Amino acid sequence: MLVYFFSDFGSDGPYVGQVEAVIRSETTADFINLVADAPGTDPYLASYLLAAVHAELPVKKGYMIAVIDPGVGSQRAIIKVTVDEMTIIAPDNGLLSRLIAQNPQAQIEKLLEIPANISTSFHARDWFAPVVVRLINLQPVSTKELEFSQIHGCEWPDEISRIIYIDHYGNLLTGIRNLSQQQQLSLSGLKPIAYADTFSSVPAGELFWYYNSMGLVEIAANGGSAAVGLSANLGDTVQVL
Repeated sequence: MLVYFFSDFGSDGPYVGQVEAVIRSETTADFINLVADAPGTDPYLASYLLAAVHAELPVKKGYMIAVIDPGVGSQRAIIKVTVDEMTIIAPDNGLLSRLIAQNPQAQIEKLLEIPANISTSFHARDWFAPVVVRLINLQPVSTKELEFSQIHGCEWPDEISRIIYIDHYGNLLTGIRNLSQQQQLSLSGLKPIAYADTFSSVPAGELFWYYNSMGLVEIAANGGSAAVGLSANLGDTVQVL
């Protein structure tokens, strides 16, 4: 059994480990810290990254806890989404909306029970992980079925011309999935960026765009940081020329 974890918790600090401890203390599941640096407190940008990451998983079975949760401690709902053989627990703030849109057969349910004595700031540990434990151990969880039109983010576009993630190399992942190789990109009206197959196709330091391993349009620099070269930030608009 696999339990994937997608969050903005970061790789430092105790938070990911505390969630993993709950899973491992009561199950024999393998815990995979899939993404720990998703766009911080931004379910909109993170939803496009999550959908792309999920699409490329070699094993789409088991469970996922997805946590980009600026509304933690509020009255926002928690949803349980089942896509084929994977069940995902996440806040209803749009984070799962793009994944569901790409998997229209998904079953969506709202969790109806709030555990007693949970913290107001760490629902991943005190609510989401215990629910996954219950599901793995075949214990009942009270839910109510929802339609896609009832969840947050259902109206968001299928792709966006914005930077949704910056990796540690300084490569810029965008929410664009469909672009002709003849088209060019630009940030802040700077020099147009042309398509290239891969890094070695352009001179050292030159910017280019290509389709990355998750099918997203990505802006990179051969041997350098596109983020530094373009002074780019998460959420920046990408102009399609």
